[in-house]
Amino acid sequence: MAKWQALQRSLIAISLGTLLCTSSVLAAPLTIGGELSTAIELATADPNAISGSTSIKLNFDQAAGPAAIHGSVVGVDERGLTLDEAYLDYFGSNYDLRVGQQRIVWGTALEVNPTDMINPINITDPPGDKLPVMAVNSTYYLNDWLQVTGVYLPHFKPALEAIPNQPKIEVVRPESTLENSEYAVKLKAVGVQGADFSVSYFSGWEDTPTLLSPGQAGYRNQQMIGADLATAVGDVGLWAEAALTQVSGVDKNRLSWIVGGDYRWSNGLYLAAQYAQMEEMAGKTDLIVGALEQTFAGIHSWKIGALYNVDTQAYALMPELTISLADSTNLILGAKLLENSDQSLQLLWRTPSQLIAKLEMSF
Repeated sequence: MAKWQALQRSLIAISLGTLLCTSSVLAAPLTIGGELSTAIELATADPNAISGSTSIKLNFDQAAGPAAIHGSVVGVDERGLTLDEAYLDYFGSNYDLRVGQQRIVWGTALEVNPTDMINPINITDPPGDKLPVMAVNSTYYLNDWLQVTGVYLPHFKPALEAIPNQPKIEVVRPESTLENSEYAVKLKAVGVQGADFSVSYFSGWEDTPTLLSPGQAGYRNQQMIGADLATAVGDVGLWAEAALTQVSGVDKNRLSWIVGGDYRWSNGLYLAAQYAQMEEMAGKTDLIVGALEQTFAGIHSWKIGALYNVDTQAYALMPELTISLADSTNLILGAKLLENSDQSLQLLWRTPSQLIAKLEMSF
């Protein structure tokens, strides 16, 4: 295993070094930007439960001929800065290559994407960005409308490394070997009769551990076959996405699917809605997801997000008002209102209903 890990690191280092050396003479100036935000959250059930947080993200970008480097670090409160993404892009005549720690987003649906299985979810913020992973990601353009993407992940990165509230249960991770590597392939067609569609395949491991025997848990191998579609009928945008997942040791395959659409009126009012049926080991969950938003006075905006569990009547409402205070500075006033007594939305929201005030600055 140690030899395999060393070989992987060497190949990545050689690739990065070669690309940097061949294009360093054309290097553009380093660009630095980022976002700074501070938030205050008030739990509606307990007015005394006030919490706050401050976060910063710094982005570093530099182009060098056909290559480009991107890096970002994030920090929350006083925990110090941690590496977020760090990758190198190379743009060939008919292919793109990205090597390094990155996020790879697949799917056409709104917020929830059953085919998006490459990056593990962030347990501390399930609706937010997923965790970045070390990967080799390349797209080859067969012609003007057809392209194929291949992704290789040498190391498995879980969303959870232990079973919550069960410290005595040993969680065994897959060894870092060639046989245990994760990979994915997608064939995508663009602009065919006004539609984009793709088929995809993923082979890897579940993000969270499962109890396999008394006192021991592990990650089961899984394979996914997916498809998605995005098109328009007149001024109405339409999309569909589906994934069939097979988990090792489980007889029944899981099928999750989503259909939805959006429309923007002449006054700028935007509506998006979709119906999703997500199948997990515990059973099927039918969800209605929607969003309504509009810009006013040219620089301010409001939006309302909603999620409804058809089976349990649990719901979440997320109104938000964004006020532009200055260039690149916004005050955001919002709320997260949950009726989740049966915990059916626990995977998406781990915190109770709350009021939120946030100041965001970008630079």
